[in-house]
Amino acid sequence: MTPMSSKPVSAQVLDAAIAWQLSLDGGASAVEREEFAKWHAAHEEHARAWRQLGMLDQRFGVATGPARNALLQSREGLRRRVRKLGRGVASVVLFGALALFAGERYLPMDYWLADQRTATGEQRTLRLADGTVINLNTHSALDVRFDEKQRRIVLQEGEILIETGHNDSRPFIVETRDGRMRALGTRFLVKREDQGTRLGCCNRRWRRGRKPVRTSTCSRKASKC
Repeated sequence: MTPMSSKPVSAQVLDAAIAWQLSLDGGASAVEREEFAKWHAAHEEHARAWRQLGMLDQRFGVATGPARNALLQSREGLRRRVRKLGRGVASVVLFGALALFAGERYLPMDYWLADQRTATGEQRTLRLADGTVINLNTHSALDVRFDEKQRRIVLQEGEILIETGHNDSRPFIVETRDGRMRALGTRFLVKREDQGTRLGCCNRRWRRGRKPVRTSTCSRKASKC
């Protein structure tokens, strides 16, 4: 049986927990603390997310002011999420400590802040509005960035198998820290590794940008993601 504190927490709930952490650390009012208590008690997942943040805080300690400032300057995405949730940002204890002491090697923020992610041992299938199907392998994370001009998937961690939707003329792009790859076929695998990004071509029509990527043909095992 999986311990309660180790169960995966949805990205939306984690975002809310982060916003509460920031708000409370910045000196919340009595009304805000009452609102937090209601949120915490409203659902078991809320309490679990809060416990997980607390465990990380204890592990890495309290960050200094310069660490918080550096983190805020380098993580515009985190600021946007917090502003969207409507919580004031006075300091960043948890993630400042993470950036200062761990350098994101133990628990990358991009993984925790991703739109979709899987825990270790978990796999998941996503069906997007354009008909695209994405299989996330264990401990994987991605962001979905669709607009009127393009369909973009940002792979933050792990491995995904993609079968793109057929009835959409917008280009389909997968982005990792190593560059961007535009899909010209329909089915391919992308995996982030320490040495770079690996692209498994189940269909050989594709185009890559910026840095080179390792390529291979999708095997039966790989096609299951």
